[in-house]
Amino acid sequence: MGELARVIKAGACIEASFKRGKSEAGMDEYQVRTWEGGHHHLALSLLAVWFLIGETHRGQQLTPTLTLPQVRYGLSVLLMEALCTFSIASICRQVQRQ
Repeated sequence: MGELARVIKAGACIEASFKRGKSEAGMDEYQVRTWEGGHHHLALSLLAVWFLIGETHRGQQLTPTLTLPQVRYGLSVLLMEALCTFSIASICRQVQRQ
C-alpha cells in the first residue's frame, strides 16, 4: 500500500513538472521539421524545467517564511530609519528653508 501511494505521488509530481514545462519553458510551443529538431527542443525544455524546479527548491530552503506581523514590523523599522535618519545635507536644507 505504501508503494502504491509513493507511485501515485511521484506521478502527480511528474504531471506538475510537465504542466510547468508547458507553461513556463515552452515545452509545447515547438514547430520543428525534423525528428532531431523536436528532440533538441524537448531536451532543452526539460533542462529549463529542471533548472526552474531546482531554483524553486533552493529558494524555499534559503528563504524563511515570515508572518504578516513580522513583515509589518520589519517595514516599520525600515521606514522609521529612512525617515528619522537625517544627513547633514538634509538638515542644512531644512535650516535654509526656514
